Amino acid sequence: MNTKIKQLALLLLFSLLSIIGLQIYYAVEVYQQKSMVFQAEVNQAFEKAVDKTNEQRLRKINGFFEEDISDTTQVKLAYEVSEEGPRLVVIDPKTGYKHLSMNAKELPDTLVDNETLIEIAVNENWKLLRNENILYWTQKIGDQLKFHSDSLSISTDSLEENMKAELLRFEIDEAFSFVKSDSAYQYDSTDQSFKINMLPVKLDGETLLTAKINNPQIAILKRLTVVFSITLIALALLFYSSLYLYRILKKQRQLSVLKDDFIDNVTHELITPTATLQLALETLEKSDPNSSSKYIDIARQHADRIATIVDNVLRSSLSQLEEESVLLEKVDLNSVLMEIIQYYGATHGDHLQIKANFEDALDLFTNKELLSTALHNVISNAIKYGHPTQPKIHISLEEKAGKIFINIEDNGMGIPKAHQQLIFEKFHRIPSSTHNVKGLGIGLYHAKMLMRRLNGDLSLERSSAKGSCFRIHLNKSIAHET
Repeated sequence: MNTKIKQLALLLLFSLLSIIGLQIYYAVEVYQQKSMVFQAEVNQAFEKAVDKTNEQRLRKINGFFEEDISDTTQVKLAYEVSEEGPRLVVIDPKTGYKHLSMNAKELPDTLVDNETLIEIAVNENWKLLRNENILYWTQKIGDQLKFHSDSLSISTDSLEENMKAELLRFEIDEAFSFVKSDSAYQYDSTDQSFKINMLPVKLDGETLLTAKINNPQIAILKRLTVVFSITLIALALLFYSSLYLYRILKKQRQLSVLKDDFIDNVTHELITPTATLQLALETLEKSDPNSSSKYIDIARQHADRIATIVDNVLRSSLSQLEEESVLLEKVDLNSVLMEIIQYYGATHGDHLQIKANFEDALDLFTNKELLSTALHNVISNAIKYGHPTQPKIHISLEEKAGKIFINIEDNGMGIPKAHQQLIFEKFHRIPSSTHNVKGLGIGLYHAKMLMRRLNGDLSLERSSAKGSCFRIHLNKSIAHET
């Protein structure tokens, strides 16, 4: 049995570790997938931020162009209609020289004013700038466009604002920074940040720029909070279930041991009085009639002992299935205790010392048979576990606020703390390594059940190396009302 439990425990442990391993593998896979998605989102945000910031730069350049193209001292815009359709013509106002003639699909077939022509020119130049093209409308305007394109850089403040806005679109609120580089730039292998794409931007000339997320792992873990929480809860439940199952198996093992001990103890308890009874009867047959009464008394005592053992076993087995009604009667508690004391004094002789501390008569309504059985079980238990050569029992009565307490003290070795909470459980016995005493492990359990049927209780008040004290509780007022 013990080997099977160990094998089941190892199997449970292996299964638990396997599931934990699978969960960790799954968590790592999910983390890597989220990392790839996170990096793609950051790259997309960075590209859009660069495009948006560069567009702001180009709009400034186009604004300078609008000022130049609107200056009538530098250039004159005209409208012509040719076989190919409407055309926009750029003319030198001083010489009348046509610098440029271009198709303009936006021009209507009718004559338009100068403001419309300027607007069309600005729109056409914007398309060219977005494609990184410079058109020389005139030599001077072209040179100025080239100068503005080469000298005007993007605003790093605007880039940072646009980057922050784009990241927020993906619900990323982590700190970031920009890193300038050239074509020979290499990432530091010790850098734990994510590698974001490098893009050309206009910063002090053509510059490669990349972004760096300071704490990407934190951002990814935030996204995995629900997944990790569910995983941890599942693992915790699995661990608890495995531990609970192991405890059940261990409890079953203990019950199996208790069963075997119970069978051994019942056998021992029944064989001893049975053998004595047989010996007494055989001696009675061979002895003279004058000494027969002595052996008859011995046979009667051991027959009663057998009947008591069988009755206790049956009652402890059936007490949870059916409880008989309790018939109450007026009982003199002192007389019940005296009868029990006289019984143990006669059966143990001078070997046992019983001291009683009660004088006045104390009447209460209870069931004499149940109370006597409970007292017998507690007192016999105190004698068994008392001093091995000179057992001493002290019995005393107390009456407080309608309650009666019967204290039964012994001078034994005491009960180990580990067993003090278990001694009232069915079939529980203190290991033989501590007390070499035979028994069934049902005496205190049966006594406690009997006291509860009498609206009372049985408890262990104290226990030490000098002995133990058990207390029987009787509720006098409830007993009377019942």
